[in-house]
Amino acid sequence: MYRIELLKTHTHASEVYFAGSIIEVDETTATWLIEHGAGKLADAPIDTTSNEPATTKTNRKIKE
Repeated sequence: MYRIELLKTHTHASEVYFAGSIIEVDETTATWLIEHGAGKLADAPIDTTSNEPATTKTNRKIKE
């Protein structure tokens, strides 16, 4: 899995993510996002052997 920082608003897996959000995607999706100028690599590929969940930044307001 790859962590991609979105450069523009994008819908992924029926969820809307805004520019600046970081999402986890497979290699094919990461390549597509980068090639289309919609995202950039946020950091190194995710270590899938780790049991710790990755954190993501969201711009959506959460109802309390």
